[in-house]
Amino acid sequence: MFLPSGLFSPVRGQQAGFPLKTDPTATSTIAREWSILPNEIMFLGDSGVDMITATRAGMLPAGGSVGSARQASYWRPEPDCWSNDRMRFFP
Repeated sequence: MFLPSGLFSPVRGQQAGFPLKTDPTATSTIAREWSILPNEIMFLGDSGVDMITATRAGMLPAGGSVGSARQASYWRPEPDCWSNDRMRFFP
């Protein structure tokens, strides 16, 4: 695990009943469950697929080097914000 446990809830990976990313269904479902407008959510991802998913869901795409990509220039589209320090996004 790259981030502290318990920091995110719910977490949705690939699962029955939800189409794969870049479809925003799973992320939009979380926004509804939280009763938060999508444009009030920062979607932290580690790939261009995550940035497309965030944009399609109406969320702020944020990138971090928490997985396969190590710098924003690898991604298309590039995230709106980026950090090599994965903890920069958290208090």
